Amino acid sequence: MGTEIKRFLLISMAFVGSLTLHAQKEELLPGSPFASHTYEMSWLKTSPNQKYMTFQKTYDYTHDTLALVAFNRPGRIIFHSAGVYPVSVRYSKKGYLFMSGASTAKYLKLPNLEPTVWSGLTKSFFLEKDDVLALLKDGVLSIYSEEAVLQEQISGVVAMELKNDCLFYTQQNGEKYTLMQWSPNASKSIYTASYKKMVIDYWEGDEYVIHGNSKETGNAEVFYINLKDKKTVALKTGSIAQLKNISEVSKLNPHRYFITLVAVEQPRVQRSTVDIWYPDDNHLGKKFQGGLVSKFLIWDPLNGEITPLDEKRFSRQMNIGNERFLLALTPEKHQDYIKENIQYDISCYDIKRQQYDELGSTGINNYVDPHGRYLLSYDTENWVLYDIDSKTKKILNLHPNMKPSFDRNSRTVLFTGPGQIVVVDV
Repeated sequence: MGTEIKRFLLISMAFVGSLTLHAQKEELLPGSPFASHTYEMSWLKTSPNQKYMTFQKTYDYTHDTLALVAFNRPGRIIFHSAGVYPVSVRYSKKGYLFMSGASTAKYLKLPNLEPTVWSGLTKSFFLEKDDVLALLKDGVLSIYSEEAVLQEQISGVVAMELKNDCLFYTQQNGEKYTLMQWSPNASKSIYTASYKKMVIDYWEGDEYVIHGNSKETGNAEVFYINLKDKKTVALKTGSIAQLKNISEVSKLNPHRYFITLVAVEQPRVQRSTVDIWYPDDNHLGKKFQGGLVSKFLIWDPLNGEITPLDEKRFSRQMNIGNERFLLALTPEKHQDYIKENIQYDISCYDIKRQQYDELGSTGINNYVDPHGRYLLSYDTENWVLYDIDSKTKKILNLHPNMKPSFDRNSRTVLFTGPGQIVVVDV
């Protein structure tokens, strides 16, 4: 049965709110008198009580200024602050506003617009699930309540990070360091080692994949930890001589993990003081990577199985949520820096059969449904929809500038564009 396409006319577009925040914005030179006065809105975030909205002022060269508006006071910005990391902005359950920058955190107990400010911080987070602030300064981790009342202090903390809205910190105990997971009731110990910094690469329930870098070699050492079963397994990477970092860990099934590692191969040798770039160079990134390469493997820690993947043939491989297939490609294969549109050759790695199969060609922008079953792209000529499991392709006759979005059940794709909305049944 052919693809069913339902078309709707887009009758009108309504701008939410009455505040005009965006001047007509072309590229401005750094010395332009308008460079600091015209901006676009990004990182919009609404408070839980629907009374306030924050956004970042995006100028030509920066986007670190936060602005706050109130829906009952249209036409004006009631608070703004420069030097704010957009990813740090959080609302508490009562609608209070948290933000942080390089070494400073601010907290607005709205509707009060006078912020509580902490300076000289190493790191700071707001934990939405627990409704608390976590501030690290001078080796002391301080936990504040939603009302900014100090609740707990932990000394000897050398690092902390936020993973899936859960706080992890590393605490020094003599010459050893312990990775801890904080909770309002009691923190629990995950792993003790000589690493000053330990990174949580994956966490779900009582299962963790972490890594730390050896003091002697500087190489990353990876561990699977199951607190419930009291098991710790080291990833044996003897074939990877200089493993420096872990860039991604994701779960494929109950026993296997897909891991992207960063290793050092032969460093690039600069043979001249002049670096010449040629029009037919298709991988200028190598000039800046210092010999770093990505390597990929599938790890079953409980059975001690490691399956290396072919990074020579495919420089990028990814888990898209499909239990059986990974996507694989070499982005630089058809790279041409003088062309606006290029194609990618996409392949699938079959985890069960342990081999690659060609899927087809796509453009630069690719979209995957929430279950990893379909891959959608404009391949420079047509919109193409691939069924990853069956390796089949559908061509969709739609305008190239449409913006697609899969529904949660992976049954339809919504395309929006000039003057129309199109719904495609996959």
